[in-house]
Parts: sequence; C-alpha cells; structure tokens
Amino acid sequence: MKQAHYSLPVPPRVTHLLLDSSLLLVLAVGKLEPHRLGRDARLKAYTIADYEFLRAYAAAFHARVTTPHVLAEVSNDLDMISPTLLPALTSALSEWSPLRESWTSASTLVTRVEYCAVGLTDTAILYAARPKTIVMTSDRHLWTELVKQRRNVLHYADLPRM
Repeated sequence: MKQAHYSLPVPPRVTHLLLDSSLLLVLAVGKLEPHRLGRDARLKAYTIADYEFLRAYAAAFHARVTTPHVLAEVSNDLDMISPTLLPALTSALSEWSPLRESWTSASTLVTRVEYCAVGLTDTAILYAARPKTIVMTSDRHLWTELVKQRRNVLHYADLPRM
C-alpha cells in the first residue's frame, strides 16, 4: 500500500482522487486567500492546516477526478464568498494535472434512485466513483451512499491529522 503524506494510506490499485465540492473549495480558497479559511460561512470548519493536508494528500495520486456539477458548485460558492475569488478555482486546478472530468448528464442523474437521497452533485460523484478512484468527502450522506455501493471513500472528519 502506498503512503501519502501525514501517514494516510492510499489503498492498493487506487490511482485517482475525487474531492467533494466542500473540500475542493478549501483547496481553491486556501491556494489564493488562506486567511479566509475558518471565517466565511462555507469555510468555517476548515483551517490552513486542512488546506495543507488536502494539498499533500492529493499529491499522492496519479490523477484527480471531478465532475461538472462539483466544479459548478465550487464556482458558485466562490462567487458568493467574493467574486474576486473565481480565479482561485483555476489556480487550484492547475496543480491537478492530469485532471479527468467525469460527465453524466443531469437529465440522467435526476432519474437515479440516489438523487432523492443525496442530490444532483453527489449523484454525479457516485457515478464518477470507479474502482481506481477514492472519494474524499465531508458529507456524511454521500459517504454512506458510497459505502453502501462498496466504493473507496474517506470521510474527512474521520481522518487522523497531525
């Protein structure tokens, strides 16, 4: 088993990481304006240490995965915090090369049984979670659905940090 920073293991045969929108938001804001972490409504639960942890863990993977729905949610959150933060997403994703975008149409996602339980963005994450991908989320409902589907998943609050 590979080791990531902070002694957090990377499961065997897992080469891709998918972060939920909250954690990708932390990466985006932390890269450009880390002083906002812990202050703004969507960022109150996170610190600069969380940003550093996420950045280091993401570096352990060959590639990162996202969905258009996750990107749209992060973009909307950045705009609500401050329109000047919109370039933060571009800046954060520049470190995520190669980036694989998993796309499933919204009209397909809303017909899935999971949609009523977790919503559009998280249903897209469920469909993007492949055997070589691990999802890191701060959302307990999404985590539960991924566990039910026997997908590789980590709940952020449950992770040991230094």
